[in-house]
Amino acid sequence: MADHLVRETVMDFIECEKVDYGISIAECPVFVFEGQFNSKNELDHMCHSIMHLDIEPGQMAASNGIQLLRYSPFSVYVISEQQQPVNFSTEHRNNFFDISHGKCMLTIQGELILEIIGDYCSTDIICNRISQNQMVKTRFIDYELVIWWHSNDKVNLLVDRSYVQSFVEFFRSLLLRR
Repeated sequence: MADHLVRETVMDFIECEKVDYGISIAECPVFVFEGQFNSKNELDHMCHSIMHLDIEPGQMAASNGIQLLRYSPFSVYVISEQQQPVNFSTEHRNNFFDISHGKCMLTIQGELILEIIGDYCSTDIICNRISQNQMVKTRFIDYELVIWWHSNDKVNLLVDRSYVQSFVEFFRSLLLRR
């Protein structure tokens, strides 16, 4: 019950947030799973079984409402935008934990938003290797984020739920300084 109330409060605060410079922020209700594997080959097999693609560390893939964000050789986030959780195979089910209660997905849209976010990240997300992969786990000043994008004007962020409100307020203040 308390988790539901926290989610409603966060959603009410962010749902239609308009920030200066034509930039908007919205929370996307999703299921978030984190997978930890003992070997790179085991995770390779799991990625291929869900996406039918080979996904290397630092890459992402999306298909049928499911997004796979592989941020290390042994770890992956699986994000489902559907109402039903992802059906993991029985051999991989024990490798995943539902962390939806602790993570929040934000979508930030606006002209040159990727460049603006890149100015404050500890990783150069504009460099060729990262921009080709279109996914990075990094620090945005004091916030740990997973960032992925399909275009320069629409960026998705995975933020700790307890920091969402302060992140949005802090991001707004950074935009005012630009």
